[in-house]
Amino acid sequence: MFKSENTPTDWKPLASTFLKAWASILDPSTLLDLGDLLVKVGFKNEAKEVLQVVLLLPTYAETLWGENHEELAGSMVRLAKEALHDLN
Repeated sequence: MFKSENTPTDWKPLASTFLKAWASILDPSTLLDLGDLLVKVGFKNEAKEVLQVVLLLPTYAETLWGENHEELAGSMVRLAKEALHDLN
């Protein structure tokens, strides 16, 4: 995560799309992508806030997926923690 140096010039509509996608199904991978985009365009504090939401995934994973996928939730939380660590 946060490896690409190619920043889209039209990043604001892309960020809006990520937020709409997340809001429609609460998909944590969408937030990981949004965090990546925000870092690329220099909004590190906002990226941290987005990644903090991914850390809440274990509290809503069962509602999101119909069952608790601990391994999947754990891997997404781990990615968010790693990204947050890289931002500090």
